[in-house]
Amino acid sequence: MKHSFFHTLALSTLFTFAGTSEAFIVNGSHLLPRLPNSPNYRIINDVNVANKPTSTALHNYARCQWSPHKDGASTGGVPTAGSSDYASAGVDNVEYAANVRPELKTATTDDHTDDIAQLSRADREAIYLLPDQSNLAQDTSIPFATTLASRGAVRVNDGLSPDIACRLRQFIDDTLESSLEEVDSFKVPRAFGFANVLEKGNRWDLLLPLFEEEASSPSSSSGVMLEAMNELLGENGKIAPILQELLGDNAILYELACLISDPGSNRQEIHPDILFDSNTETTVPLIACFVSLQDIDASMGPTVFIPGTVTEDHHRRINDEKLANEMLKHIPSNISTLGVGDCALYNPMVLHAGGGNVSNRRRRLFYFTFMNLDFQDPSNDSNPGSINPILKQRNLTLREVRECLAGSLPG
Repeated sequence: MKHSFFHTLALSTLFTFAGTSEAFIVNGSHLLPRLPNSPNYRIINDVNVANKPTSTALHNYARCQWSPHKDGASTGGVPTAGSSDYASAGVDNVEYAANVRPELKTATTDDHTDDIAQLSRADREAIYLLPDQSNLAQDTSIPFATTLASRGAVRVNDGLSPDIACRLRQFIDDTLESSLEEVDSFKVPRAFGFANVLEKGNRWDLLLPLFEEEASSPSSSSGVMLEAMNELLGENGKIAPILQELLGDNAILYELACLISDPGSNRQEIHPDILFDSNTETTVPLIACFVSLQDIDASMGPTVFIPGTVTEDHHRRINDEKLANEMLKHIPSNISTLGVGDCALYNPMVLHAGGGNVSNRRRRLFYFTFMNLDFQDPSNDSNPGSINPILKQRNLTLREVRECLAGSLPG
């Protein structure tokens, strides 16, 4: 979710793949503006290739994961990015994984080293993961807390009602606009509006107020924040019991923010949010809860989780690119194509990454993180945690947050 020093490639080129009649626009960083009006043009983002035919495997990889247009799109071509006609169907990774798996295995051999080498590290990681990738699905046969503790990530459907999600979505869009204006005009320090985030282009980690005193102005506060938190953490909320079981009522509110990914945002490299700590081998140190404020399909860059990677060995390997590549070729992963109001909870030590958004839609993940009281605060100057500094000073526990929610809402 946070910090990186890799990845600023932006290569745009038009070419025809060998053995096909289709022309493709490839753009490594941003959605292209208006393109030729032809049904044979498609946009492929996040795949950086040279101006020459590439392997069938990379061809299929690009088409199956990052082509927002399906055959027969009504537009008859690729309109201006952001226009109402820009298709957003997206193609689910899982739908194609079985078909392209043999070719992807071939693409990772020495015969195609040049093709793979032309991609960014984040794109190479995605290719290695694709053959054994599936959707992050809700499994009610096992307690959510058990799955989260053992695998590092779990899905919980319908954590937030569609009505509250819609209102919170509007509030966040308004808050982003006002926060950008306030920071750009030096009315408030950036640290009061935004946290650090990997791949900052068209991506923001927006800090949110919970109570009136954290808002930069009275108009910046909204009761919808309290309503949303109450649905998730209140008496009938689905998320509070999971946090209580794994962290306890004294867990500290560590983060409260929204990750916003606009069209053209790049894929992140696989990473943990915090470093592995051997003192947490028998306990869960923190739990982050992502709440989708809209339906998320594969074209919008859903978060990919690699379950079971909260170990010293996995962290050691991901920090060595050669070891990481070999590990990612042989490890299952899940993409969180969530519905509106669905939640993905994860241990911030689990390996994961946000995808590149090649749709024409904004992706918003409202989230909060609670920290085990027995765990040392992992924040530092470069990664202070995504929370308003005033709210952080309050050191609110889960119990106190729930009591505030119960006392602040009518009825």
